[in-house]
Amino acid sequence: MNYITLALITVILTIVGQTAAGQNPFVGQWALTLPSGGPGWLGVAETGGQLTASILWGGGSVKPVTSVTVNGNQLVITRAQVQRTGKDKGKKVTETIAAKQNDNQLKLVTVKTRPDGKHFARAEFTGKRTTMPAKPDLSKVKLGNPIHLLNGKDLTG
Repeated sequence: MNYITLALITVILTIVGQTAAGQNPFVGQWALTLPSGGPGWLGVAETGGQLTASILWGGGSVKPVTSVTVNGNQLVITRAQVQRTGKDKGKKVTETIAAKQNDNQLKLVTVKTRPDGKHFARAEFTGKRTTMPAKPDLSKVKLGNPIHLLNGKDLTG
């Protein structure tokens, strides 16, 4: 494949990606600044008109959310979880995260709901759209001399 074809494919995929994101302003990858000040991540995708989302909350693994919908100009995400601390420790709580998007920035509000329907732990936080960096030009990589880590006889070095 020549470079012109590769460049053309890249431009087409970029335009298609921007068009898809233009149809739903929430679709994409989002870097979050959590209420604690720590980092988080939100990924929203749309396939066949159905939204899906995954979230990384501070650390651990990226996890799918229970539901994700658009209600007017708001993205509404719910996730069910077992409370790990406090008086509700061990109980199932529902977290609802509502997000509004403006100029590739998110303003989010999270509220947790106890099994009895009472709300607690409301907090506001932010996010911003992230993009993949350009593909590196590996032809410009210069390698140095190899470093011998083992002596070729055993694992003592």
